[in-house]
Amino acid sequence: MFLDGVDSTRFGYHDASVNHFVQHMFLEMAGQKFERYEKVRVKTVDPEISALNGLLAAVLGWARDENGSWCYAIHVYKFSAVYSITESDLVASGEYAKREDFYSGESIRVSRDGDVVG
Repeated sequence: MFLDGVDSTRFGYHDASVNHFVQHMFLEMAGQKFERYEKVRVKTVDPEISALNGLLAAVLGWARDENGSWCYAIHVYKFSAVYSITESDLVASGEYAKREDFYSGESIRVSRDGDVVG
């Protein structure tokens, strides 16, 4: 399992539950609250995103904003769309999605000129 470039199997962690624990440990060290593929609910008072309030989503990625706060790319199931939401507008559901729920494993090759080659 890769944790933003850190391969937890390098440390001898091959069991899924141990990998989950290791990933959570790395996130705590970085100050993040949610893990990749963690299911969350939007809970906000922000009128700009109030239509998302209460909806189930899954975390696909994260970054820090210019103020150092965590923002998350979340896949909102109801709309099958990805939104950028601040950490304070999300609550954990206690459930997790799988990578395969979002990525088929298919890939393409692109030349340096931008042409699809395979």
